[in-house]
Amino acid sequence: MDVVPSSDGANNLANAPSSNGNGDSPAISEAKESGSMQSFLQTLRRTFGSRFLCYLVLNYMFLKGMVFTMLQTSMLPYFQKMGVKGVEFQLASVVAMIPWSMKGFIGVLSDIVPIGRFHKRGYLLLSAMLGGFGVCVLGLWRPGEGHLWTAAALFGCAFTFLATFDLLCEGKYSEMMREEKAGSEVLTFVWTMCQWGSLLAAAVLYFVIDSEGPRPVILGCLPFAFVAFWRTWMGDLHEEPARSWKSLRAKAYSEPELFLLALLMACGSLVVALATAFWGRQGRLLAAVSVSVLLVVFSFRTLPRVLARSNLYMFIISISYLDLSGPLSYWYTGTDGCVPSGPHFSYSYFLAVSNVVGSAGSMLGAVLFQSMQSWSFRSAFRVTTFVQISASLFDLFIITRMNLTLGIPDAFAYLFGDAACQSIAAQMIIMPQALLTARLCPRGAEATVFAILAGFQNFGSNIGSILGAQLAETYGIQCSRLGPCNFESLINLIILCHILAPMACLSFLFLVPTAKMNDEKAFATDSPPPSFASPSPSPLNSPRVSDPDSPEPEGDGEYFLLQDDGMVVRQLSGCLQTAPSNSRGTTLPRSELRKSLTQEEWFDYRPGGRWLVEQADKGRLVGELLPLRRLAWIRMLGVVTGDSLERWPEELDVHRKQYNQLLEDFRKETDVKAVDPKLCNPLSRNADNPYLKIQVNEELLKEIWKDVERTFPECEFLSSAESRKVLQRILFHWCRSKNPSLTASDSYRQGMNELAAVLYSVTKQGEYSRGSDPEALGARLCGSQHNEADAFACFVHLMNKGIRPMFLAPSNSRPNRSPIGDLPRSRMAADPGAPGSAILARCQYIFEQVVRAVDSELFDHLKRMDIEAQVFLLRWIRLLFCREFELKEIPTSSGMGSWPAPVSRCPRCGILAKIRSLQRRRRPPASFHSWTLQLQRCFCACAVNSSEWTRRSA
Repeated sequence: MDVVPSSDGANNLANAPSSNGNGDSPAISEAKESGSMQSFLQTLRRTFGSRFLCYLVLNYMFLKGMVFTMLQTSMLPYFQKMGVKGVEFQLASVVAMIPWSMKGFIGVLSDIVPIGRFHKRGYLLLSAMLGGFGVCVLGLWRPGEGHLWTAAALFGCAFTFLATFDLLCEGKYSEMMREEKAGSEVLTFVWTMCQWGSLLAAAVLYFVIDSEGPRPVILGCLPFAFVAFWRTWMGDLHEEPARSWKSLRAKAYSEPELFLLALLMACGSLVVALATAFWGRQGRLLAAVSVSVLLVVFSFRTLPRVLARSNLYMFIISISYLDLSGPLSYWYTGTDGCVPSGPHFSYSYFLAVSNVVGSAGSMLGAVLFQSMQSWSFRSAFRVTTFVQISASLFDLFIITRMNLTLGIPDAFAYLFGDAACQSIAAQMIIMPQALLTARLCPRGAEATVFAILAGFQNFGSNIGSILGAQLAETYGIQCSRLGPCNFESLINLIILCHILAPMACLSFLFLVPTAKMNDEKAFATDSPPPSFASPSPSPLNSPRVSDPDSPEPEGDGEYFLLQDDGMVVRQLSGCLQTAPSNSRGTTLPRSELRKSLTQEEWFDYRPGGRWLVEQADKGRLVGELLPLRRLAWIRMLGVVTGDSLERWPEELDVHRKQYNQLLEDFRKETDVKAVDPKLCNPLSRNADNPYLKIQVNEELLKEIWKDVERTFPECEFLSSAESRKVLQRILFHWCRSKNPSLTASDSYRQGMNELAAVLYSVTKQGEYSRGSDPEALGARLCGSQHNEADAFACFVHLMNKGIRPMFLAPSNSRPNRSPIGDLPRSRMAADPGAPGSAILARCQYIFEQVVRAVDSELFDHLKRMDIEAQVFLLRWIRLLFCREFELKEIPTSSGMGSWPAPVSRCPRCGILAKIRSLQRRRRPPASFHSWTLQLQRCFCACAVNSSEWTRRSA
């Protein structure tokens, strides 16, 4: 029977972190320590939620485990009862299994062409209806031999349903694993559910298949299609709504070659299916060879070379084990009229009992593979190939009747020989393929690339089945359930297809890397940057598109060509422009055209701080370049100066030493043991008494903590106790540094916590984790040990840019001159000598002067409604719009790429277009949208840099 390789384990081998020395995730370790499955399930429920966990049970236990096994095993008796011959049955199986080769195209299509409001839901519902239709017709219809290909197409409809649910559910839980930073416990859960489902299917087959036939078994799958449709319709698989068509089209354009590869594989699979059904022996052979060559050639143009070479080897070994499942199945289940002295296995034994033993063999194969983790990939492929060849010897052992000569019954020899050993070999063949693909898969494109590679392996198995059928016909193999049959050349075919052909593939092992399977560092430099983001709700990884909603995306057509000589070449609209790179840049093994530079490559090539700020202004610091936003912000805020990165660590060290000195001063100030015991008295009112300062500090810390606890509660990272303490320390020491007296609490105001949270989030997001060399430029600039100090420096410079006066309380004296300039006096404004605050004066000026000048109709409307200016402007000015958007939009949206810019640039810095872009993304109500946009335009024209505005107005 056909084996359908799955990318489940492979995909998530790259995504599932391990947190202890034994390789177990925290959840598994916890379950082991408690000795209870309950803790394991509770961890899964906390990570994925009960609703989605039940949806995974439905998909992997009942659909992929139970329904898939019932449908696949029912094909043999179904086609035999139609009177189909062995070779035709094998070819019909190829047509039925074609959907598994199209998984890559299904994944990419759902990525960029949503059906309805969501990416996955529409495809899941459509496939459930298609699968239900196929199962219903197969269960009620009684076709004859002339309807062979119609029945195969109906089985294909059912397998399309299962393949779609398998792929899209895998993509969803992989996405949740990345977001929740979960371990590999979900992989254990999914694999266990599949095995339990397979065992349930074996039980059903054992009691039903012989007495009732295959149709009741097939009809038993229909309720599961209905339940899958119902739960999908109810939204058990939670999704974010799809983005606009323009952004989705831009996403397709971001990696057209990968999309074309998936499309070619889908079209090629359909061509092979049609050729198998209608083009005869020569036609299907020509189609199989032509499509295979085309896909391999195009994969070398699309995929990174190391991955393409490895994929070619795995494609070759998938083909090389030329399938003879049709003749072998008919030989084992044939009657006396077909095989006079054959085993004559019943369906319940051949399909059900052997399936149970096969599941145990798969588990044993996985366990045996664990002992090979320290081997090289070449050694693993070599050994697993010999294991597969050895398992095929049991077919020869039974067909030559040698087992009877030794007194071993057919049932025993097949069950514990062929069935068990073939499953062990199949599992051991899949494991190194999955692990190698996981090591080489591009970051950020795991789901899409894995679906394509799994499609390659499934397609290779289909080609192997076609070639095996061709050889069976050439050698004159004829078989039907009732006879007559001709198996004279079956032994020679097994030797050729299952022994000699796989051994010949060992000569292609040079295509596989020589690295060891447990050596992750060996693949650290070979792993290419992301090429196509999946799943789709995530932002674009490519820097080509700054605003997907804009009619003409900015920067369309920009690439980076990393040459062998260490130069960075930018290609703009077909013209190559060379940007200087540092002499210490890494030399790549070959020239590659990239859509984006990774953080590591940027540190190697170092285009410069000016280039970095330009990319931030254009909204291109997304995807793999997202961590570089940290450096862009410290440059725009003035924490560092100049364009040379080599000088930045020295400037940053100055700020870091200042922050560390604040921490040390605070420690000494509150150290009661170092103070004169006569002064160190809780009841003493001496100004040097540390208890007085401790009391004031505790009051300030409590006040800050109340706000910190409410800061971005939707963000899990900022909701952790560690992050909250960091924010509290940043705000506390800023207050003490600006007002070191006992009235330091006068420096803190609510809202500062929001600004500090945004800065710390971006700083943490940009920490440098490559390698362990503390002297590396990346570690000196963005080392994780500097996160808190750098966030403090950014906060200090942000407040010094003119934001601090916006938080000052009203006073009876005229406020000092603001760093961002004095506002011209408004005719309707209060007397400048009257009590007030800078923020109220600024709000009043924007409203009374600027709004009236820009849009008098809007001004009159707001005046009639008695809307005070500070109602909407106070939060905008103080928080720089960071509360008008979710926190995740600030570090990922192209519009907020240069969030600090409003306080460091003139009104011409381009922030107006960015705010308009973000306003469109939020889709506010129509009654709110028109005048909010006008007010934001007024704010940017005035509050950003009033001195510039004053000069221009004059």
